[in-house]
Amino acid sequence: MKKAFKITGRIIVYGFAVVGFGLVAGFFAVNFHLTDTAGTVDEYNQDFQAFADESAASHDGVVAGVSTDDDSLAAVGQKIIDLQTIREAKIQILCRIQSLGSRYPTNAQKIFTIYQATDDTVLAEHMLFAADLELKNRDEQLPTDCDRATISEQNVAAALADASGANLYAWINHDEWETIRAAMVKDSATIHDAATVADIDPRLIAANLSVEQLRLFHSQRELFEKFFKPLTILGNATQIS
Repeated sequence: MKKAFKITGRIIVYGFAVVGFGLVAGFFAVNFHLTDTAGTVDEYNQDFQAFADESAASHDGVVAGVSTDDDSLAAVGQKIIDLQTIREAKIQILCRIQSLGSRYPTNAQKIFTIYQATDDTVLAEHMLFAADLELKNRDEQLPTDCDRATISEQNVAAALADASGANLYAWINHDEWETIRAAMVKDSATIHDAATVADIDPRLIAANLSVEQLRLFHSQRELFEKFFKPLTILGNATQIS
């Protein structure tokens, strides 16, 4: 019995010694930067920078609307220039939506619907830029033929009226996204409240939430298939981020 206690005691002491050694080694490794890992630049960093520069240049001095208070000749001339600039921006957006719709009508319809509802050219450009990045990642090219003289909101709306097909973003085509989407819809009020407190766009919270939950699903794929998918209980679970 005494021998058994002695062996057990040694195991405990040696165990603590090993743990202590590991902690001390980790402490010195961190302090001497032995665990440092070099950072990497996102492969699309240049695309983001180029888009930011181009967007800033194209919208510099462009008005969102045209004032009608001043009817002097100079003011009218400036209004004509502003209207032409706005018209060109809208034509470009419609052409790009039409081009995207030739391959991915579901995405084109979503962008067009939001564009119609907000009349926000900058927002539309950001959505189309995101689509361009995904197309670049897939090494896909969209058709560039667009009749700028005849294109209109009515024509684009008619072409996308019965949009269907797979989404450009593959992760949206799976059951995991539907579960996450249902959860965010259910908690939309909470997400908006948090965004208000943080003074940020609610979409920023939704974007991070989507990434984290998709990572959870794919790292625990078997668990999702066995429990969450058939019952869709994850959308109401407290584990949601």
